[in-house]
This record gives sequence, C-alpha cells and structure tokens, in this order.
Amino acid sequence: MDASHMLKSTLLIAGLASAVLTIACGSSAPAASSTPAATSAATTAATAAATSAPAAAAVSVTAVEITDAKYEYNPSTLTFKTGDTQVKFENKTGNQRPHTFTIKNAAGTEVFRSDRIQPGTSADLKISLAEAGTYKFVCVIQGHEDKGQTGTLTVTKS
Repeated sequence: MDASHMLKSTLLIAGLASAVLTIACGSSAPAASSTPAATSAATTAATAAATSAPAAAAVSVTAVEITDAKYEYNPSTLTFKTGDTQVKFENKTGNQRPHTFTIKNAAGTEVFRSDRIQPGTSADLKISLAEAGTYKFVCVIQGHEDKGQTGTLTVTKS
C-alpha cells in the first residue's frame, strides 16, 4: 500500500468516526421540520383551543373537625359547589379513635371515602362532585354512624 492510499484510508476512517461522534453526541434539540405548514397549523389549533377554554375554577377549601370525645362532625352541615373542593379534616378527638370522612349520594352509594384519620392528625382531602344534590357524610368505622357521626352536604351548581 502506498503512502497516498494509506493517508486517504486514514482520513476516511477519521471522517466516519467524527460523523458518528457528532451524531451520537449531538444536541438533543429536534431537527427542523420539513413540513412547516403542518407545524404552524397544529400550533395555531392548539393556541386557539387553549385560549378558548375557560379559566380553571378556584378550588374551595372547607374545614371539618372531630373534637372532644363525641362522635360528631363540626360543622355537621356543609355546602359545596360542583367540581373540586379541598377539605381539611382534623381529628382532634379526646377518645383516641380514628375516623373517616365518607360521602354517600341519595341512593346510599359511596361517592368518596377517605382513609382512616388517626387521632391528633389531619388530612387534606380533594373531593370532586359533578352532580348537584343532597348527600350524606358519615364515618364508616363500625358503630360511629350509629352513634350519630353523620352530616348533610348540599352540592350546588358552579
């Protein structure tokens, strides 16, 4: 092999290696689109959809407590608007029992159930109710509802 041929082979290998490294280590930015009209149309449609959508409604926050050694919610009557509501549930009981916050519709079907909330703790509950109407909230731990741990929830349209 002559020196000229060897130099060309070396340059070819170096060029290929350089190309492979450039591709492998290149920018993660996407390459320019060859169909700018489609991209423009998609962007315009997405922008139109975003601007025509109503602004997200603020989430209302309600506080509910269990206090003393009673099996009672405080307050025992609540009103929410349809959509999302944040409930701060505090179990301040002196009776050292866990409680739940469970919502049932008019047919008695559970539409929301919290985990057990231990004495001296609280939980932030995100509740989403789509239908207006009257609901009942109860503690589903055995015997608590029978001892009066219930309340009424009225849901009105947003």
